[in-house]
Amino acid sequence: MVERFSMNPVSCKLLNEAWEKEFPDEVAIAERMLALLDELEAETRYREGAFIACNRWHDKFREADDKLEAAERRIAELEHSETQLINERDSAESALNDAYKAVMGQAPEWSNWFSFENAIDEIELVCELWRNQTDDVIQFRQRIAELESNEIREDGNQFLVVRHPGKTPVIKHWSGDPEEFLRNLIEQDPLVTIDIITHRYYGVGGQWVQDADEYLHMMAAAGIGKGK
Repeated sequence: MVERFSMNPVSCKLLNEAWEKEFPDEVAIAERMLALLDELEAETRYREGAFIACNRWHDKFREADDKLEAAERRIAELEHSETQLINERDSAESALNDAYKAVMGQAPEWSNWFSFENAIDEIELVCELWRNQTDDVIQFRQRIAELESNEIREDGNQFLVVRHPGKTPVIKHWSGDPEEFLRNLIEQDPLVTIDIITHRYYGVGGQWVQDADEYLHMMAAAGIGKGK
């Protein structure tokens, strides 16, 4: 069923009058159509420009989002690295603290004036002194073994010439275990030097002496004093 709508004569007349007033001739109609086409073209260009701009902004937003994700990943990596470095530093500090305490007998007091490097320097210095002491003990043992092998050593006929840096050398006699006596001397002063002398034989230079007094007489020019 098709419904048909019709205008009454009055309305139709009014519409025709308005049309004739708006478009008095075909030229006016053509001008109006051209104007509408221009508006349509301008609107189309505007929409196309807006579409292109939206695409550009979309690309920029996507690029910015990618950069943001990369930055977040980098921040996470740095935070992990920082945590790892802190853990490694704490572990190193704990190990150095234990080493310092074992060597020096007390825990280090960290400050702006006492750093890891200072603690390591002190440990290395003490270890070097210990190494020198060990070398000295080895040499003393070798010397004792040499004297014993040559049957030069006799009970009660040996003495020591002890030299401390900056001090006058002295002669000492020991009782008990000679190695323990030597070790105690070295512990008291790691820089000490010691010569082992017998009443019959002076090892350095191969000079024979009868007793400590004769040795002192021979070395009087060196200013060696007699001790106990």
